Amino acid sequence: MRPVDALLLEFDGIIADTAASRRQAFDIAFDEWQLNISAARFRETCVGSPTRDALQLLTTQFRRRVDAVDLDLMATRVDAGFAAEISRGAVLIAGSRSAILQLSNNLRLGVVSHLPREPMQYLLAMAGLSDAFNFVIGEEDAFPPKPDPSPYLAALARLGQHTDRVVAVESSASGIKSARSAGLQCIACGDIPAHYALDAEAFAPSIAGWTVSGIAALLPPADHPPV
Repeated sequence: MRPVDALLLEFDGIIADTAASRRQAFDIAFDEWQLNISAARFRETCVGSPTRDALQLLTTQFRRRVDAVDLDLMATRVDAGFAAEISRGAVLIAGSRSAILQLSNNLRLGVVSHLPREPMQYLLAMAGLSDAFNFVIGEEDAFPPKPDPSPYLAALARLGQHTDRVVAVESSASGIKSARSAGLQCIACGDIPAHYALDAEAFAPSIAGWTVSGIAALLPPADHPPV
């Protein structure tokens, strides 16, 4: 088994189910720009991506001319809408709270997400999980965003350690690529298409019931090169 002493988790889809809240917020832009975005396109373009990047990609795909200032303003509106949706409540992934509390007794934990930091901190506080995490990195804390390795490199700098004992837990293709590019072992988790999960070292349906030894058992042996 590989020793593990730090775990870095994406928030969206692993700690909390924010998909409906985020889609509702993005509809602010979709309605104003008269874009018909299917669930499949939303997953492909917006899940795992910072708000502005997702909006910019969509305007390119639909050949809509939106200047940089208007794009920034719309991203701000969408993020504000997301924060408002979150304040009305979001559902933690089943088993995530108990797993985090258990793991925090033995590991350093961090959130490394594409979501804005403030709504995540609000939800963690409401769930009594603020003290379980050493830090929360959101979309405004590292640039370029996922799939660039910068968010995970920023997390490693805060941990002050190398990658061999740090594991990322990701719920999107861009997140997996970001973690792997930073040299981290990565476990794909949650509702993620199988062809994306193949790029990680392991897959688990959720973090429910995780223990330190269980995490290590999911990973390839220390002398086995990553896939």
